[in-house]
Amino acid sequence: PLPFVFPFGALIGGTSQVPPASTITQTLINPTNTPAQAVYTVTPLSGNCPGPSFTVTVTVGNALAPFLNRTAVICSGTAFDVTPTTVPPNTTYTWNIPTVTPAGSVVGLSAKNTPQTNISQTLTNITNVTDTVLYTILPYNTGCKGNYFTATIRILPLPKATIAGKSAVCRYPVDTLSVSFTGTSPWSFTYTDGNIVRTQTGITTSPYTWVVPVTPLVSTRTLVITTVKDFACTNTDTSYFI
Repeated sequence: PLPFVFPFGALIGGTSQVPPASTITQTLINPTNTPAQAVYTVTPLSGNCPGPSFTVTVTVGNALAPFLNRTAVICSGTAFDVTPTTVPPNTTYTWNIPTVTPAGSVVGLSAKNTPQTNISQTLTNITNVTDTVLYTILPYNTGCKGNYFTATIRILPLPKATIAGKSAVCRYPVDTLSVSFTGTSPWSFTYTDGNIVRTQTGITTSPYTWVVPVTPLVSTRTLVITTVKDFACTNTDTSYFI
């Protein structure tokens, strides 16, 4: 008999097989935007003797439309997610080892040979410049392959502050230190001065001349930079100056 099709009318090419055939095969076309199923009731024959009937369920995916290439910009140590949103349900993705520029400048990337539901990884930039990772991705849906597309991920370095200056400085005139930054201006940083928490903002030059407040009036001070920010990223590494 004709196969039952779910949803009704969603497949083209399903026919009944009246003369006995040695193989169970047909070519089915799914012109819809979602997977469909054909359920065949098959009766085996040995000579003129029929055996018990059984069913064969065939799921037919639909061709995936071309995907636009994806881009993302992240801070070092964070995750990106460039999974397309307007795709058929149950679409998955694989990719090989991505290419990195400069070579060897990023950790956390890997190939995914098992289909993934999301295009996402956590990448860490181990340099002081912006790195670029290029993924070439193959989409799947219900066994059907789509066209390759790319995802270009730019990983910004975390800003860092390096403090320089004499370990013994005079209080009058006001003490100054030099702070050099990596990353992209404008920068700001939060620091502790003894038990006092302070913030310097609006820094556009590196190195930066840091005018240390006169107070507290103590013989020894420990300055600890706890957080550094640039125009996009935040780093909570700690820098000391005693």
